[in-house]
Amino acid sequence: MNEQYEPYHRVRAGVVSRILSVSHPTVKKLVQRGLLRVAARTPGGQALFDLRDVQALGQQFRDFGSETRIPPEPETSTS
Repeated sequence: MNEQYEPYHRVRAGVVSRILSVSHPTVKKLVQRGLLRVAARTPGGQALFDLRDVQALGQQFRDFGSETRIPPEPETSTS
């Protein structure tokens, strides 16, 4: 099903951080690690997130435990 989203379904990183109870740098880490995707960008380049994605991630955090935990980045060998 390919739904069209209205602008009110998109939220900025500050709203994401409040919904998930994490800091803004943590929101950036969630994006970098592929746990949260940027749905669109404002004309000024600010990231916008789909509210349903944010709510789903919040539910995963609640199901996992009371603390938000981001998996560590995979180690890369330098040899």
